[in-house]
Amino acid sequence: MGTRTRKTFDCVAMKREIQQHLLQEYEASRDQYESYWHFLQETNRRSPALLELRRKLGLAASPTDR
Repeated sequence: MGTRTRKTFDCVAMKREIQQHLLQEYEASRDQYESYWHFLQETNRRSPALLELRRKLGLAASPTDR
């Protein structure tokens, strides 16, 4: 198998876009959360991708995930 010499995406740009999207989502619903951290916790708790990953890894929901 050969090594890839060129990435097909920019990791830093992708990270910045995701962070910007999350910040915009938080700003639109800021009054529903105590802080940005709480918003992120709730967003992660509801994420179908993270729920599936937790299921695959056999990780039970922790009390802070509820």
